[in-house]
Amino acid sequence: MVFTYLGVFIQSEVNTSRGRCDAVVYTSTHIYILEFKLDKSAQAALNQINARNYDSTFTQHSQTIVKVGINFSSKTKEVESHLIE
Repeated sequence: MVFTYLGVFIQSEVNTSRGRCDAVVYTSTHIYILEFKLDKSAQAALNQINARNYDSTFTQHSQTIVKVGINFSSKTKEVESHLIE
């Protein structure tokens, strides 16, 4: 809902030819590919984006593609780490 209020389009569970990424956020200048993990690592999330080549689905767009790996902690209920590529 926050993204909608900001005028940004977001899709969740986006199917690609090599799997399903957790979320994709579209802005006028960027496409953010988001992968979430729980009690793992932000690097594991980013590795999944790269291993499954999620970004190849969006190369026909003119926006810059940004890959974001995010890890949540089940203990603190917060973002534990994130990486941006």
